[in-house]
Amino acid sequence: MGTKVKLPPPVVTADPETGEKILQEGRRVNYLAPLSTGLSVGLNIFMVSGFVTKVVVETLVDGNYLRMAMLAVVPFFMIISQFLWDNLISFISQVFFPIKQMHENSLYYSGVASEPLPADHPLPSFTIHMPCYKEGLNSVLRPSLESALTAVRTYRAMGGVANIVVSEDGMRLLSREEAEERVHYYDSIEAGWVARPRHGDEYIRKGRFKKASNLNFTYNLSLRIEELLEEARNRSNASEWDEESSYQIAFDQAVEETQGQAWASGNIRMGDYILLIDSDTRMKADCLAEAAAEMERSPEVGALQHCSGVMYVRNHYFERFIGYFTSACINFSISWNCANGAMAPLMGHNVFLRWKAMQQVATIDSDGERCIFSPHHVSEDFEMALKMQLKGYIVRWATYSDEGFTEGVSFNPEDEVTRYQKYAYGCSEIVFNPLRYWLTRGPLSKLFRSFLFSNVPTAYKISTMSYMSTYYALGVSFPLTMAMFAVQGLFYPWLDPSFLPNFDVWVTVSLIFTLCGGPGLVIARARCGHQTLWGAFKDCISHLPASAVFFSGLSYHILTALCSHMFSFNMSWTTTNKDFTESSITQVFRRFWTVYAVCATFLAGIAISASPLFSIKWRIQGFNALVPPLLLLLLHILFPLILDPGMLHQYLPQIGEAKTVVKKNTRSFFYAAGEKIKETYDTTRIAARLSRPPAARLESTSDLGHAGTVRYSNNAVFVEKGTFSV
Repeated sequence: MGTKVKLPPPVVTADPETGEKILQEGRRVNYLAPLSTGLSVGLNIFMVSGFVTKVVVETLVDGNYLRMAMLAVVPFFMIISQFLWDNLISFISQVFFPIKQMHENSLYYSGVASEPLPADHPLPSFTIHMPCYKEGLNSVLRPSLESALTAVRTYRAMGGVANIVVSEDGMRLLSREEAEERVHYYDSIEAGWVARPRHGDEYIRKGRFKKASNLNFTYNLSLRIEELLEEARNRSNASEWDEESSYQIAFDQAVEETQGQAWASGNIRMGDYILLIDSDTRMKADCLAEAAAEMERSPEVGALQHCSGVMYVRNHYFERFIGYFTSACINFSISWNCANGAMAPLMGHNVFLRWKAMQQVATIDSDGERCIFSPHHVSEDFEMALKMQLKGYIVRWATYSDEGFTEGVSFNPEDEVTRYQKYAYGCSEIVFNPLRYWLTRGPLSKLFRSFLFSNVPTAYKISTMSYMSTYYALGVSFPLTMAMFAVQGLFYPWLDPSFLPNFDVWVTVSLIFTLCGGPGLVIARARCGHQTLWGAFKDCISHLPASAVFFSGLSYHILTALCSHMFSFNMSWTTTNKDFTESSITQVFRRFWTVYAVCATFLAGIAISASPLFSIKWRIQGFNALVPPLLLLLLHILFPLILDPGMLHQYLPQIGEAKTVVKKNTRSFFYAAGEKIKETYDTTRIAARLSRPPAARLESTSDLGHAGTVRYSNNAVFVEKGTFSV
């Protein structure tokens, strides 16, 4: 399966005479995104120059040149703070920049579907490719494949050729009955499938995240079939060529060559374009025809990434929060940047890939296996996008499907933490070599060095590095907060004036992200017509607490992923959970025991440092010093608990019942206490009246008010609420 194939020639994206981009009619290159990138970089330089000026001036004043060593951290500070200034400039652009580009087509963005292909233009072939693992057949896989089947039938009705291929990574791990049920269903919808062996001594499933190697196994088998078909076609007479029987012969031979490694059935040939989907994807019926019209007119497009909507399964509060953050924050921000002229990202699902481009970026692994997606990168989609750009292709973002592509989101904090850890680990893989290779290979990876010195637009290089730096900024916030707490608390009187306290940093970051990020999105979404201004504002405010808790508790987990790559620690993940399962407190503690142990240790240290065990000189006290680390630690502890709907679902009814009992008992207590107070008050007032002369008594009985009617009998006064003697 490692036989080399002749790769197609690179795509022509420029006029050989003028050097200008060859664009589809009606498309143009927008430069608002590069302008925003330039402004944010300029703002970053301006802010850093203030710090540099302060250090230099103070050094010249007191002659302490050791202070100049602080300038060594300036490049690091600029990198991790770039996204902060991007956020500020993004707010300005979303409020004041034009908005019509969101509803037009440009080089990197499609807001309007292309016109259908002419009747005499041959329709390209499509393959809908879905990798899967051990998801439920009826709950997850069947609805997705039914949606794909509708799209295939619609395209076939137009005269096109399309098929479905499933890369089955779970079939050989399931029971015999479950595997047979899957095979029977795939055969019933005429979907081809390929299953590779389980991970073990005889076969190694490459990669920490097995998706890339799963896809490669299918692609290699398909390419081997194409090689055998080409050989058979060259040997046979054109008039005697039978495509169907020749395919079956080539298919059987290719499967036999794997020596039992491959289980496969059906049509697994790849079309001109591959629609790569997840196991929980829904799609529009006419999506293949729309993609054909655009991809055929745009040879420079290697990947057409569709903006996805959110498919709610359980509709609980955490799923709604992640759905809002995915749709309204991430996807809308990407749409805004791409419409303004930024290169689109490759998300790895709901994307149309040009099969020829995928073959061009393929590499040969050390064991001779062809790797189209890199099994050595957790973010195989990001790596694919970089390689496509180095070959001259672009990635385009499309929104004209109006969120016709939908996908599920994480059900609980654990799944979302895993997702961010994979992103962080993948970014670290792409940028850096592990520490043990720095002396022999250098700090930066070969792929990233090639990217930096390529002819990819400079603005895209900066925005890509800015995106990657967000994970490092989140990751270092945990150790830096604790280190700055200790430094500020112990050595504040002797600190250099250039030192920026923890509290000031926390307030600055919180204000910029809260007052710029949220309002900017609210205004831009309202301007684009995605939602009313009040509706967008209400959604933003309602999800703000969950967002604050989640991102405040994420730092430690991203730090572990970054350190795992740098120190070559074996860190692996399974596929994202597509079926909702309820959690318990025991399970939560078992999953997050390391972060709880670390946070408990730091909390104990903070408590001891603020206690009388230390002399007043070394005691760390004060609101500004204690608030940032305490918030960081407490939210790390709380966010897996209060954001997990599966766990709270079990305990909220008990909490509700307890609340009802407490409320009832409290109400009874205060009612009885109120009655007792009223009785005492009435008794006191009546006694005061009885101390007056008889004539005055009769005149004042009407003043008893709520005490009721007064009746005299034998030196006793009776009222509605009590009796007492005189």
